[in-house]
Amino acid sequence: MKKADFTIKLHELYASRRDKSLKETKKYLKLLFNDHFLIFLMIAFGGAVLVYRSAMDQDLSILNTDWTYWQLALFLWLSVGLLFGNLQTYFKKADTVFLASADGLLVHGYLKQAKRFSLLLALIWQTAFFLISLPIIANTDLSWVSAFNLFLVIIFVKTAMLEGEVARLISAKLAEQPKLFARINWTIAIITVWCFIYLNVWVEAIALFFAFLFAFLRIYQTRYMKKSGTVVFDNAVAQAEKEESKRYRFFSLFAEVPGQSNQSKRRRYLDGLLKFLGQKSAYKQLMIRRMARSTSGLNLVFRQLIVGAVLLLAVDPSAHWLFAGITALLIYLMNRQLLPFYGKAEAVLWTDLLFSDKATKQKDFSNILLALSSLFTLALTIILVIFKGDEAATVLSTGFITNLFVNRLYIQKQIK
Repeated sequence: MKKADFTIKLHELYASRRDKSLKETKKYLKLLFNDHFLIFLMIAFGGAVLVYRSAMDQDLSILNTDWTYWQLALFLWLSVGLLFGNLQTYFKKADTVFLASADGLLVHGYLKQAKRFSLLLALIWQTAFFLISLPIIANTDLSWVSAFNLFLVIIFVKTAMLEGEVARLISAKLAEQPKLFARINWTIAIITVWCFIYLNVWVEAIALFFAFLFAFLRIYQTRYMKKSGTVVFDNAVAQAEKEESKRYRFFSLFAEVPGQSNQSKRRRYLDGLLKFLGQKSAYKQLMIRRMARSTSGLNLVFRQLIVGAVLLLAVDPSAHWLFAGITALLIYLMNRQLLPFYGKAEAVLWTDLLFSDKATKQKDFSNILLALSSLFTLALTIILVIFKGDEAATVLSTGFITNLFVNRLYIQKQIK
């Protein structure tokens, strides 16, 4: 095979992998936007609007200083945004064998395409996070000129971070301490954004110049390393698998992703609760452990509890119907999220061999969901008793009725 032919094929390799990934993402997005996810988005959006409206009427200065919680919220939100739009290389384990002799072509061709596409994705992500933060910016001391400069700071910082990721893949020295290099990048990025938001206009100009310099030096560093650098395949494959895993885990939170197995992680702090809920039944112990150790089980339920608590605390105390409606929706979403665990367990051959009585399994699974729903309702009630005692009774009574209705009519019908 001629070198020119090999170069063309390698040039097409990244484009084909990128197109395959985009096609796969489009398919998963169709699975993602189901009624469960849309209801969750509606609740989250409603909670954000209610919190924003209630916060506008309050003094949000931090410890009687010139700094406000609006600035803190803006800083945290933009910092979270920097987590998105990372380098997308799509390297595979087989590349360590089949592409080991193509270092020069990979560095100057494949990685160049990967960097361009990743910069485009990063620009889209950072623009989206910045536009969502505009209502927060409107409540800070930042002018619209300063807001635009802040956007430039974010773009420069994210560009520098992407260039740093590329440098880590082509430098053996940087590859030896990947976590240290990433921490340095994040430290510089966070300090730069913090200085721009919290300090005066002169510091804003310095922060903007420093962000530009940070990006420029990272670009220069990467170009210099490309002259003699080679792809560190261990780091490159690990980075690509990490990005792919994050994408799949996000989709699997709200939809059944074909071919994606959930990760299992033991959480020792839940052992006492698991023993309590699963006592006197081996099947209950099996199911509650599957829920606790899965990334789409009790872990997601805890996040829904936080979102629900924030939403209920932001609701107008006179709107009793809204407290009842939100509580009922949260309990339904929690049960809907945990319902697939029964089907997944039934798909395993060993489940039928160990637990042959189907009626007992259905009863035990229904009781588990009822117990978890009751604990969920109790947690919401306790939070409201502490921060907004008047509506705790509404949440408790609504939760009790909804638990019985969902468990006896919806859950038992779905698992038969």
